[in-house]
Formats: sequence, C-alpha cells, structure tokens
Amino acid sequence: VVRVCGYIKNLYISRNGHTFFRLVDENNYSIDCVVFNSTKLSFNISENKRICVLGKVDEWKNKLEIIVSEIEKK
Repeated sequence: VVRVCGYIKNLYISRNGHTFFRLVDENNYSIDCVVFNSTKLSFNISENKRICVLGKVDEWKNKLEIIVSEIEKK
C-alpha cells in the first residue's frame, strides 16, 4: 500500500460510477488514480482539491496507476 498526496486534476466519473483522476504534486509529477464504485468515500472530491490517497500501485495499458482504497482530506 502506498500513500501519495497532491491535487486532483482531470476528474471524471464514468457512467458505471468509477472515478478517475490524475494526482499532481507541487513539482508537477503526476500519477493516474482510479476509485472503483465499490469503494466508499467519506467525502466528495472535486477538481483542484488537495488530498492524500492510499492504495495499490497497478499497471494498466503499460502505465502505472493507483487503485485507491481510501482518500484523506489534506
């Protein structure tokens, strides 16, 4: 499990309820994140909000991404 903090960019919620976004830090490094619809969040997320995510790093289409299990307000 990893913990990464940054700002939400390119927020998209699919028709089936999965949430996708890019997490960007202060140095402009980024990683894609996905929150599957089975994951319950304790608050709503929005574009440009600073958060920390906990999750598992996975590879999808030759790119690394975080499968988010928990989001913390920062």
